[in-house]
Amino acid sequence: HVLADGGHAKYRDAAAERMKREIDRIADLVGTLVEVARAEGDPSATRLEPLRLSELLQEVAADCHVDADARGCRITINDLEEITLRADRELLRRAIENVVRNAIRYTPQGANVDVRTEPSGESVRISVRDYGPGVPEELLPKIFQPFFRVDDSRDSSTGGVGLGLAIAYRAISVHHGRLWAQNGNPGLNVWIELPVVA
Repeated sequence: HVLADGGHAKYRDAAAERMKREIDRIADLVGTLVEVARAEGDPSATRLEPLRLSELLQEVAADCHVDADARGCRITINDLEEITLRADRELLRRAIENVVRNAIRYTPQGANVDVRTEPSGESVRISVRDYGPGVPEELLPKIFQPFFRVDDSRDSSTGGVGLGLAIAYRAISVHHGRLWAQNGNPGLNVWIELPVVA
């Protein structure tokens, strides 16, 4: 009987912790949405500063490690060279974090979420890849639309409200970048392209 009560309390505490994380995540999404809308309405108000991409990616990985641990997966970063961007640090961090959290949500237990960077002319490309079920090809352009969910291939039981990638898309656009996705077979590869500082 004692064990049963203890098990119930442990389950209740774990559920409460998951709920708290979800509430915090939704609050962050709403906050980012407000910041994106402000930047879109008045681009001159965007707080642009030089920042090192490698530091930003390490910061995102550190922020996401609890979710990765809970899913039983790891975030690996392959940052090939030192790259400087001119960006609104908090807005860009949240955009990349949304993409990474989306990958964590769908990658299988024991697998990696791979984050890579590669130069592309006067831009840099950041690749965030999971090893989950992927997305039907005809639906790939729609995954950046608000509230869109691919229930048939991306399990709805994993949570999410369909805002993370939509907000990331708008935040990357504010930085004169672009965001798109390709199936990795297995998994989904989301690409972020951003201009670099000369």
